[in-house]
Formats: sequence, structure tokens, C-alpha cells
Amino acid sequence: MKYETGMNLQQESYNGTSAAIRDAALDLFSTQSYSSVTIKRIAEVSGVNPSLIYYYFGNKEELFITSIEHVIDSAFQHFDSTTFGSEDPAAVISGWLDLHVDYFSVLQKIARVSLDHAMTGNVENRLKNSINRFYDKERIILESVISDSVKNKLIVDVDAARLSETISTFLDGSLFRNLIFSDFDYARSISFFKSIILSHLNLDAPGPRAGV
Repeated sequence: MKYETGMNLQQESYNGTSAAIRDAALDLFSTQSYSSVTIKRIAEVSGVNPSLIYYYFGNKEELFITSIEHVIDSAFQHFDSTTFGSEDPAAVISGWLDLHVDYFSVLQKIARVSLDHAMTGNVENRLKNSINRFYDKERIILESVISDSVKNKLIVDVDAARLSETISTFLDGSLFRNLIFSDFDYARSISFFKSIILSHLNLDAPGPRAGV
């Protein structure tokens, strides 16, 4: 029992330290160019010895990719936990929009990193794959629930692919508009957009989310 307790504490310490390093790294990568961010600076911000970063992540590139992949995986888990596999179109569409409110700050950081790399033309394959994975899931979630609902006559007849793209574009726009105008109320804007989409589809807003 004492051994197991010790292992649990060791795991908690590992998780806490690696999370602090990932958070510090993502903050720095999203506000500075990749080349200008050093392991030493990440260590200073996260409050750890630089050797721990090499121990946990190997090198800066691995830390960079891991930080982004962790956020994306966490966002997916959050969406899955709040929708509980629902097939209700209002709940699924609302859930995806609500995700961008709940995870706005970290998704915004990923958007900034992605834009920076896209503009320089230096996009690592794993980073590109991770970003594509996020957008692929978004497209699959929205297109599937919209097209299935049209087929089952639960909503008005719409172009599922085009509406999905419109929702995705609006969400991306919200992420970047807040960077330009810091007083932009993204939560209110996304909520209003959600009401427009649901009204257009002739859907009632879903009930309160679990835990809200």
C-alpha cells in the first residue's frame, strides 16, 4: 500500500510538472516565433530545471508538438463528455460551439501558432497533421449530424458541407478577432451565432449542459 501511494504521488508530480512545462511552452510559442523560444526560457517560465524538459520531452520540437496535441486531445475529450454521444442535432451543434467558448484561450493559441507557421511555410508534418485532425473531426461532427438530420427530416433541407464550413469559418474568425480587438466579447458573439444557426435549422436550443 505504501509503495502504491508513493507511485501515485510520483505520477501526480510527473503530471503536474509536465503540464506546467506544456502550458508555459504553449504560451511562449503562441506569442513568439518558434526559433526565438528557448528551452532555457521555457524552464524559467514553468519554474523547472531545463534538464527536466529534456527528460520529459526530449527536445524543443517534441515539446512543441506535444503541447499542441495535448490541447487538441483535451478539447475532444471535453466535447465528448459534454455531448455524451448525443444524436440530437441541437445538442451536437451547440456542443461544438460551446467548446470554443470553454476552450477559447487555448484554441486561440493554437490558431496563432498555426498561422505563424503557415506564413513562414515551415509547418512540421506532425503539427500539420494535428491541426488537420482537429478540422477533420469538426467537419465530420457537423456534416454528419446536419446531413443525418436532413435525411430524417429533423431540420430544414440545407447543404451540410457548406453550413459546416460556415460554422468553422465563423469560429476561426472569432479566435482572430479577439486578438485584434481585446474587448471583443467572443462568448456573447458565439452564443448569438448559435441562436441564428439553430433558428435557421428550426431547432430549439438544448437544455442546460451537464455541470452548468
